[in-house]
Amino acid sequence: MRRWYPFIGFILLTIVFSIYFLTNVQSSNYRPQTDDPAVIYHEACSHCHGKSGQSPNLLYPDLADVTLKRAEVEKVIREGALFMPAFQNLKGDTLQKLIDFLLEKRFLE
Repeated sequence: MRRWYPFIGFILLTIVFSIYFLTNVQSSNYRPQTDDPAVIYHEACSHCHGKSGQSPNLLYPDLADVTLKRAEVEKVIREGALFMPAFQNLKGDTLQKLIDFLLEKRFLE
């Protein structure tokens, strides 16, 4: 039975970390220095979602394929999502310009 202890410990640790990461959305410290949505996208979003909105890996959605409504996009940016941090420093017109930029898929230019 003792030979199972490391395996059981590993499984329990994996469960604890999974629950933690699924329930605790991190907040980003990103503070935009401009209200240009292309610059904001490049600085805050392209690392995960790719320069053209097409994610380089499976953890992040391709923004070219996302069909969220404006309110849903705003909620995800402000509150975060599974692997996406909350961008609480994006506010007002700056946030609205970024949402327009994303919905119009201008990052594909």
